[in-house]
Amino acid sequence: MRKITAIIIHHSLSMWGSAEVIRHWHCDPRPQGNGWKIAGYHFVIQNGYPIYNSWHNKQYKGSQVEFLVPIEQVSNGCKYANKNSINVCLIGNFDTESPGNVQYSEAIDLIARLLKKYNLTVADVYGHGEMMKKIGKEGYVKSCPGKLFDMDHFRRAVKVWM
Repeated sequence: MRKITAIIIHHSLSMWGSAEVIRHWHCDPRPQGNGWKIAGYHFVIQNGYPIYNSWHNKQYKGSQVEFLVPIEQVSNGCKYANKNSINVCLIGNFDTESPGNVQYSEAIDLIARLLKKYNLTVADVYGHGEMMKKIGKEGYVKSCPGKLFDMDHFRRAVKVWM
């Protein structure tokens, strides 16, 4: 069993998607995907638009939390920091828009439950960019989970939820 010491938050940089879509983006052979052996996230939190046409036609399907990679396995979410981390991706581009209220609440609830399960605190929750900065590799990722996703506000909300 892995010793979990951190939870890392990401955004997909896409306006639509699901765990299955992410799996294809990460694991399909190039040029359709990245050709990785394992996807980048343990959990994916949808924004209500699981496929392109749902977003394009604004057919909201409702937010949901999906499992992508078992927690017992190391995912490919944060280079140099995956060994002891759980990676969680919210579908959306938070450089251009904020997450929706339902999706944000789903994320708060999931992170609060994971913190309790693994005996962690909100200080163990990082944005992808924050984690890269912490380990001295900040040039790899600039703003994940996006300029409009305030990690300090998110950690406060999770703390209140707990």
